[in-house]
Amino acid sequence: MFDQQTLNQLSKAIAVRVLEQIRPLLESRPVARLLTYEQAAAYLGLTASALKQRKSSGQIPDYVYVRMGTTILFDIRELDRWIDELKKAG
Repeated sequence: MFDQQTLNQLSKAIAVRVLEQIRPLLESRPVARLLTYEQAAAYLGLTASALKQRKSSGQIPDYVYVRMGTTILFDIRELDRWIDELKKAG
């Protein structure tokens, strides 16, 4: 069907195309550990107002965020942990 060289060229071309498609997603992922409401909401696929409402109603566990003065920041590692817990709970 295809020789090895052709298969290698095809796989390399596919890899390059996939990387082109996912690069914006990889680059848009926050690199800071502590995220603002807007950043955390984007990370979770929510609006900032939806995240604020869920936090104020107690749906977001206390360990997920920290208070720095009057500012609330969300710990990305704890967000990931909380997401994993939600997935396990079903």
